[in-house]
Parts: sequence; structure tokens; C-alpha cells
Amino acid sequence: MYNDDYYDDYYDSSDDNDYERDTFYALTDGNYGDYEDWKENGGDMDSLMDCLGY
Repeated sequence: MYNDDYYDDYYDSSDDNDYERDTFYALTDGNYGDYEDWKENGGDMDSLMDCLGY
């Protein structure tokens, strides 16, 4: 049986990750390394934006 909720949740979260990854690279211009490494080490977009003065 096809589960619409799973499909929607998967693609919604994927879009959020793409947006956050793109924002990370736009704000840091590569100075903070790789997005995946940053995220795995507890990276938080709100904290990053505060740190950068946004």
C-alpha cells in the first residue's frame, strides 16, 4: 500500500534541507567548511545567523 504521508514528509524535509544548505553556503561563502560536517557537529542555522550578525 502506498503511504502518501511518508512521501510528503520525505520530500518536504528534503526541500527544507536544500534551502538550509543553500543558505549556509550563501552566508558563509565556504569559510565554515562543508554543510554536512557542520550539521553533523550540531550546526544550528539560528545560531549561525546570530554569529554572523543577521
